[in-house]
Amino acid sequence: MSSVWLAPLEIAAFRFFGRRRAGQPSAKKIAKTYKRALRGFHKGRYEKAIRRLQWLALWGHPGAQHTIGYAYLTGAGLPRDPVAAVDWFFVAAAAGFAESQFALALSYEQDEGAPRNEGRFLEWIKKAAANGHAGAARYLDAAELGCDPTLYVETRPQGPYWRDYFLSDATAIGSK
Repeated sequence: MSSVWLAPLEIAAFRFFGRRRAGQPSAKKIAKTYKRALRGFHKGRYEKAIRRLQWLALWGHPGAQHTIGYAYLTGAGLPRDPVAAVDWFFVAAAAGFAESQFALALSYEQDEGAPRNEGRFLEWIKKAAANGHAGAARYLDAAELGCDPTLYVETRPQGPYWRDYFLSDATAIGSK
């Protein structure tokens, strides 16, 4: 990919020092761009989709930040880098994005991109459940009943439903 990539810390610095309210795009434009980026991402047009997601991430769109993290985690359009994925999941999770909170919790549990840490795992899975993530809520319910929680949780979207899984988020996130 030919474009320059920004690290999450650079994005935080941009948002703190460089954001101008007058130039901020409308919510409608952000939602439309996010839907286009996801559509391109799912069709395999990664370079253009990642550029759009990068632009959205600069404006603090948690869905775009999460999708960039997912791209790093899976190697779809970006080089596979679980550590960078966790950085992006953390940026979106700190903004309250439940899917990123759940992905961050799984990273701490599965020692993928972040060192295994049971305390951090429980912290983020509880936040994800509190924000309405169904998988995190099922995990906590199963753990409370004394069952093996991993049997009741779909950790990552798989198979033909992967596209619908992310596209369903596009409408929900774009309206915020």
